[in-house]
Amino acid sequence: MEKADKPLKIIDKSHLCQDEFTNNQLTPSVVTNFNCCNCNQNNQIKIVPYKTGFPFSSLYLNNFLSKEDILDFKIATVSSKWSLHLGVYLVKNLPTLYFIEKCTHCSKNFLIVFGLGESQLGKLVCKISGVWLLKDM
Repeated sequence: MEKADKPLKIIDKSHLCQDEFTNNQLTPSVVTNFNCCNCNQNNQIKIVPYKTGFPFSSLYLNNFLSKEDILDFKIATVSSKWSLHLGVYLVKNLPTLYFIEKCTHCSKNFLIVFGLGESQLGKLVCKISGVWLLKDM
């Protein structure tokens, strides 16, 4: 799991096996798979609630990811006025996080974005927005 330290350029979106998890499916962690767009290798994603990821807001506040890319690639949606305290862009109106993972075979970088939190009282949700192949910088 890596954090972005420079601008990101998205090339393609990868297929994700499962993108939404609730309550007991989050314990002890969320595990799903995606195929690398470059070499077709099957890769595993593991999200440990409240331990995995970095604030998504750091990507757009530091100009590492443009607002146009966020919306055009459907990475996140614009927050409603009632959810602005969670961030300008959110996944399923949940606090939004990201991390960068490398393909286990070809080492290409992938951006993984997800929302994690209570969607309603007593319903904990992890919604993975997607997995995007990044251009080598």
